[in-house]
Amino acid sequence: MLVGPVLVAAPLVPLLLVVLVAPGLTLGQRVLAAVAIVLALAALFWDLRRQLLADERLAELAQLTEAVGGGALHVFLPASGLGTLARLARAINGVATLARADHLERELDRAVDRTIVREAPSGVLVVAASGRVVRFNPAAARMLGSPADNAALVVGASAPVALAGVVERVLTSRSEAEITTTIGRLDLVIRGVPLADGADCLLLVHDISSLRRAERVRREFVANVSHELKTPITTILAYLETLTTHEQLAPDVQNKLDAVRRNAERLRVLTEDVLHLSRLEARDSDLPLEVELLRPILEDVVDRHRYRASQRGLQVELEVPQELDALTNADALDHAVSNLLDNAITYGTEGGTGPPRVRLRAFSAPGRVIVEVADHGRGIDPVHHDRIFERFYRVDEGRARGSGGTGLGLALVKHLCLVIRAEVRVESELTKGTRFRISLPTAPEDPCP
Repeated sequence: MLVGPVLVAAPLVPLLLVVLVAPGLTLGQRVLAAVAIVLALAALFWDLRRQLLADERLAELAQLTEAVGGGALHVFLPASGLGTLARLARAINGVATLARADHLERELDRAVDRTIVREAPSGVLVVAASGRVVRFNPAAARMLGSPADNAALVVGASAPVALAGVVERVLTSRSEAEITTTIGRLDLVIRGVPLADGADCLLLVHDISSLRRAERVRREFVANVSHELKTPITTILAYLETLTTHEQLAPDVQNKLDAVRRNAERLRVLTEDVLHLSRLEARDSDLPLEVELLRPILEDVVDRHRYRASQRGLQVELEVPQELDALTNADALDHAVSNLLDNAITYGTEGGTGPPRVRLRAFSAPGRVIVEVADHGRGIDPVHHDRIFERFYRVDEGRARGSGGTGLGLALVKHLCLVIRAEVRVESELTKGTRFRISLPTAPEDPCP
C-alpha cells in the first residue's frame, strides 16, 4: 500500500533542486515553485503516515476479530471517530455482543437441560452403536445398578436382556421401540428412540412398580368383595324363588318380590362379571391357544340365544364356512361372541331402519380371521366409540339399566380378546346399526415335509 506514494515522491526532490538553481527564473518564481514542491511532498508524506496508521488499525481489527471468532466473546474494539475503520469496529462490536447473548442463552439452556435430566424421576441413558452406555442420569443408575456396574451395561454379561433388546431394535431399524419388563424388583417401561445422528440410541426408563402394586391391590380387593357377595346373593335368590312360588301372595306383594328378584339377579350377573374380569386381569400370560374350527363354537352361541332373539322378534343368521379355523381359545371366544350377540339382541330392535335380524358371520382376511356380529338397531354415535369398551361406560344410561345390563359386557369382550391375542373394534352410525368385529390370528402353516 506504500509503494504508490514513494514512487510519486521520489522524483520531486531532484525537481526541487533543479528549480532552485535553474537560470532565468526570478527569485519570486523560484520561491513559488519551491513552495509548491514542498507542499506536494508534505501531502504525500501525510498520506503515507495515514496509510501506515490505517494498516496498523486494520491489523489490530483483524487480530481482535480472530479472537472473537475463536470464542473470546468479551473482546471490545475501540470505535471512536467517524471513519470507515471506526464503523467497521462498531459493526464487529455489535456482532460480538450478539454472540455473547447467544452464548449465554445456550449456556442457560444447557444448564436447565442438565438439571432436568439429573432430577428427572425417569432413567435417561445414551447408548452408542457399540452398546456402551455413554451417558446416564442418577435415576437410571438407581434403577439399573451403580454407575460403575453400568459402564458397559448393554454389552456386558450382567446387562438386562430386555434393555439390550430394545437397543438392538432401535439401532437396527432406526425407529422407536418400547417394552414393559421386570428387572430385579422393579416393573419398568423401557422406550428407545434413535438420536439424530442415527448412531446412538436414547433410552427412557420409567418405573411403574407403584402403579402395578396399586393395580394388584385393587384387583384383589374387587375379587375378594365380589366373592364375598356371591354367596349371600345366591341365598337371597333362593329364598325369593321360594317366596314367589307361594300361591297365597297378594298381587302387590308378588310384584314387589318380582322386582326384588330381578334386581338380585342383576346383582348376581354383575358380581360374576366383576369376578371374571378380575381373573382375566390377574393373569400373567395369555390363555392357551389352539387351532379351532369356528363353526361349532359359533353354532353353540347362536343356539343359546335363538329363543331370546325370537321373543324380541329377531332372526339370528349364521354365516361361517365349515372348514374355517383360527388360532384361539374356544371358551374365551365363546364368551366374547356371546356378550356381543346378547348386546345385538338387546338393542338390535330399537330405532333402526333395517330388517329385524342379527347376523353372526366369520370370514378370512389377509393374515387374520374376522368374527363379526352385526345388527340393524339404532346404532352408536361415533363420539362414544373410543370409550365404549371401558368398564361401566354406558352410551345411554337409562336404556342400559332398563335392559338389565351391567356395563361390563364390552369391557369383558376387550379383555377376553387381549388374552387370546385378538383385537376387537366397533363400526356404527346412528340409525344404521352396529357392527362389532373380532380379529383372530390365523392358524400357523404346516411345515413343509
